[in-house]
Amino acid sequence: MMADKSLKLIESLKVGEQVLSYNQMNGEFESSEILELASPYHSHFVELYFSDGSKVTATEDHPFMITRGKWKSFNPQKTMTDYKFEEVGQLDVGDVILGLENKEIIGLRRTYEPQRTYTIVRLSKNNNFIANGVVTGSEELRSSFSFDHSQKLKK
Repeated sequence: MMADKSLKLIESLKVGEQVLSYNQMNGEFESSEILELASPYHSHFVELYFSDGSKVTATEDHPFMITRGKWKSFNPQKTMTDYKFEEVGQLDVGDVILGLENKEIIGLRRTYEPQRTYTIVRLSKNNNFIANGVVTGSEELRSSFSFDHSQKLKK
């Protein structure tokens, strides 16, 4: 979701564009500039099915913010090991993901078909953005991995 609340496919985003993010300090949605994007290949995914009929597919370690202001993922240990998230809980059925309209998870399903993924690695402020209507974490790595950091902000 762009800062003006228009929608754009994540694979079409460009460094320098403004997306909507969530400020955990004041509880408000605000604009944040994309500083870095990545598009690596992955093969371990989880599909999150919501009570409103929508669905999100993400890597197992991708963090989502639940309505109590905590981060959760399907594989919290990998999220905390690989990314700059200090505390991540186990994502499960019944969790309500924070968004412009909060969404309750009614089902989870793992998939293993390799595919290219797209994510925002770094933003000018906040560590999250809105994807498919929910608050999801940006994925800045703790150390150098095999991400294809093909689009970085040049200073």
